[in-house]
Amino acid sequence: MKKFTVLLLVWVLMALAGCYDSSNDSDTSENDSSQGAEATWESLATPIVADGHALDAPLVDFLPDGRMVVVEGGSATEIEIAVEEAAGSLSFSYVTSLVPGDEFSYGSFVKALDNATVVVGASTIIYLVDLSAGTSEILTEIDNFDAALNGNDLYVTRMTYNADWSYNGYVTRIDLADPDAPVDVITGIPGASAGVCLDDGGNLYTGNGYSNAGVDETGLIKRFDLSSAPLDWSAGTSCGDILSAGTLIWVGGGMMLVGGGDTFGSGDDDYFALLYTDSAATVLQFDPDAAANSNYKLSAGAGRFAASVWDYATSSGTIYLMSLADILE
Repeated sequence: MKKFTVLLLVWVLMALAGCYDSSNDSDTSENDSSQGAEATWESLATPIVADGHALDAPLVDFLPDGRMVVVEGGSATEIEIAVEEAAGSLSFSYVTSLVPGDEFSYGSFVKALDNATVVVGASTIIYLVDLSAGTSEILTEIDNFDAALNGNDLYVTRMTYNADWSYNGYVTRIDLADPDAPVDVITGIPGASAGVCLDDGGNLYTGNGYSNAGVDETGLIKRFDLSSAPLDWSAGTSCGDILSAGTLIWVGGGMMLVGGGDTFGSGDDDYFALLYTDSAATVLQFDPDAAANSNYKLSAGAGRFAASVWDYATSSGTIYLMSLADILE
């Protein structure tokens, strides 16, 4: 089996149902947490339609002015991009399409730089997109799964495939002013890529998203002091073991929101959670898509929050929306 075929299989499995982990025998998060209070979610059915274009498996971020940006995450043939016409309107205008020319380059993330510019990951390529002009340019070519922005630095998670079918994960810093000189800041993660975020003190968080057999646990999250980077995975401080650490969003007060799912391992899935990193305790669990088994992709910005789910079998899904303040109440 070709390397790219194996990588694609892992990416699809992670997107469909989380990650396998034969060593994760406990489900601490469910034992230590309480279900989030009943909340009223605003829902947006997908595919999202924008000027006749249907965007499936949409990836979400929010511009500083509150408008939502969506990027197609379920197609490598044409990755379409749309932007909300006004914050909260849930009506979208088509912006442009990316055509990577590689059957393995699916949409992987979108991050807003300002009200007119977003960075879009396409699995093997990273683009800079001008939303106003409807134009794009290739920023750099590098494997990518998720990303976090810190000023002019873009931190991406990525992985390499080993001959024994195991994987190694990395966090790589890309200077947007010099994107062709990436620097690995976290190395030696014994498994596949997970989410990534930064706190207000200059610490970076990432996880093991698909653990190699018998090593670590899927969903193990660690904190790293970037002032000491580059660092090996072993140098990190454990601060949680939950889901597949598929999405990490820092919300302050020592807390982060965590998405993803470990369906084939511990069965730790079908919710997203608010995690207190100092004690590794799950504060609350949320499951707005309660009627289905859901692997949540999370995004937040400009006071808005979105939890997205997508069913590849039916080519349908939902984006659940709420203010970030209401989530944290």
